[in-house]
Amino acid sequence: MNKYPYELIKYSSFGYYAFGESDFIITPPQCYLDLGSSKAERQERFRQMVDLILKHDFPDATYWEEYASVSNPFWVCERYEEIVEKLN
Repeated sequence: MNKYPYELIKYSSFGYYAFGESDFIITPPQCYLDLGSSKAERQERFRQMVDLILKHDFPDATYWEEYASVSNPFWVCERYEEIVEKLN
């Protein structure tokens, strides 16, 4: 069973960035490409970053709409760095 809401994967770019779902519209930004040297590495790293963000910012989220910002790789990279800096 997947821990991410089906709607988040199906109806947003999160599926592309986190699981490699096909999406002909997306051109990955450099901040996403910098997450790893292979698609699998980038997807794993993206999921790890999103997991930290969700745990920190949305611990009680119950609706997939609350997760909407995690489908934006620019926001994920920026927010992840903010949280890591705050935690260190």
